[in-house]
Amino acid sequence: MGGYISPERSRQLDDDDGRYREERQRAAVLSYPPRWMTIGITSACNNRCTFCSYHSEDAAGHSKVYGVPFTMRLDDFERTVELAWRGRVPRIHICATGEPFLNKRVIDMLDCAADTYGKVSIQSNFYRQIFDKHDYLQQLAKRQDRLSYITTDFLSGDPEQHNRLKTGSSYHDVMHALQYLSNASDIVLDLHFLLTKFNYATLPALVNDLVENGLRNARLNVVNLYSYDFNEFTSTAAVYVSQDTQITRVLERAREIAGEHGLQIQTPSPADEWDGGCDVFWHKVQIWPVQGNQRDRRHENLIPHACRAVVIGELASLGYIFDYDDIMDFWNNPQLVDIRRNLIEGVYPDAECRHCYCYANDDGELRTGLAGQRG
Repeated sequence: MGGYISPERSRQLDDDDGRYREERQRAAVLSYPPRWMTIGITSACNNRCTFCSYHSEDAAGHSKVYGVPFTMRLDDFERTVELAWRGRVPRIHICATGEPFLNKRVIDMLDCAADTYGKVSIQSNFYRQIFDKHDYLQQLAKRQDRLSYITTDFLSGDPEQHNRLKTGSSYHDVMHALQYLSNASDIVLDLHFLLTKFNYATLPALVNDLVENGLRNARLNVVNLYSYDFNEFTSTAAVYVSQDTQITRVLERAREIAGEHGLQIQTPSPADEWDGGCDVFWHKVQIWPVQGNQRDRRHENLIPHACRAVVIGELASLGYIFDYDDIMDFWNNPQLVDIRRNLIEGVYPDAECRHCYCYANDDGELRTGLAGQRG
């Protein structure tokens, strides 16, 4: 394999992309494989982020993914990647319900995915203690040609607020890691800012910080909140909507600063203006443990992503990946086909979907509720 894409495979991948565009939100039985697979490799984490449904103390008793321990073995990771490659899944992303680099085989896994796909992306909190101990920054820089990007989160442009919201993280340690990778490699730095009414005002400061630190190949994705309602920060009331004119002005200012300095930035539309519906069941799949999974099969559990239906609702599993010899057998299993068929008719898979901004049923309840939050 070795990441080589033959002319025939390239043609097949192009055909898959075309069929995705044709069948997205229109067909229940699909003729193309998932566009993306995220593989979670550990639950271990150095942080206790306020918003995190896995590790926030506020999530205990509310979140169906809170405190679910698992570690993926290298052989199971290799088996998963091989299945994805054989099934023409075009992208693999290595992630965790915590810090991937707390899995001792993470570099072997990265190399396995890159050996197969040519390039792979990975998430990290840049936990300095473990990175310094194992020279992980240097190891990543040496693999710059094998990494499509590395992603990490900022919860604020104010270091003190970031450290408070992302308990266990150090704003300055994360910036140090990004500076090192920027100076030592050409790896794309994919940075996420989780936008809420509690931290939006600090976004211009973060943009300025990224510029002043001279981060080459950095791009900043400002993303709206999937609300979980287990604390104030994750509440539906914290979601950015069209009545939040101050947030809109701050986003405009952040784009201005970024544009002046050549920093790539993407900002979200207000949640109540989202008109794309829910397309995740046509798009991607994720390996992630949820309460109620068989204990010895948590590393096989498939979900759409960590949305409210999974975290708060009853959508604990779409199946176990090793039950299938072929990705398409999973991708068109009876549960997924029923979910897609119902979504096409406007029927969502879980009662909690009603509280998500991707809910687009004609009753308009979510949009009314979100707008009404601002009074």
